[in-house]
Amino acid sequence: MSSCWRPTAPAVRESCLEDAEETISINYMSGTTGRPKGVQYTYRGAYLNALGEVIHSGMSTDSVYLWTLPMFHCNGWCFPRAVTAVAARHVRIRSVEPERVWDLIDGEGVTHYNGAPTVQLMIIHHPRAPQLERPVTVMVADAPPSPTRFARMSELNFRVVHVYGLTETYGPATVCAEQEAWRQLPVEQRARLLARQGHGYLTSTLSVSSTPRWTTSRETGRPSAR
Repeated sequence: MSSCWRPTAPAVRESCLEDAEETISINYMSGTTGRPKGVQYTYRGAYLNALGEVIHSGMSTDSVYLWTLPMFHCNGWCFPRAVTAVAARHVRIRSVEPERVWDLIDGEGVTHYNGAPTVQLMIIHHPRAPQLERPVTVMVADAPPSPTRFARMSELNFRVVHVYGLTETYGPATVCAEQEAWRQLPVEQRARLLARQGHGYLTSTLSVSSTPRWTTSRETGRPSAR
């Protein structure tokens, strides 16, 4: 880092980045289904994914983001950069304790948080879980998704953003975007629609490759993301 500073007054800092494809971090997979693999994140990829998270979660300068998602999960789905990019506020906690989460949602005016299905279950089924007076946006990575869980979250006034991704895709890379017309539907029906698989982020390109030899409906192609 010292080479990026000029010994002049006032100090002028130059960018150390020479190539946007340089590695910004390496994330290791859990190895649940095989040997753990290291995934290299680039500056460009992290930048694009952070912008995608801002767009699809609907964050702005007025947003307050609660850290119920570990930062070691795909670099926190790139939300450390996403929240900072729009000058929103970070609210950090050392561990996910449902009662503490509800305290912070009320006390800090939390507008957004993210989490896996287990985290959502802890929060929405806590005895203290009230119906919120204002909507809170929750990005949920759920596969396969549970319409029942989404219905319960909607009843509490959580705005569900259903996403899916992998360590290799910097976290979420697809989103099931809620349509305006869905909001007029019964909760159960709206939840079923939200549980559908989504489309690619605006900042990514998804495709499915196949070959002519596949003739049965049970066979699928190979997905790729860029």
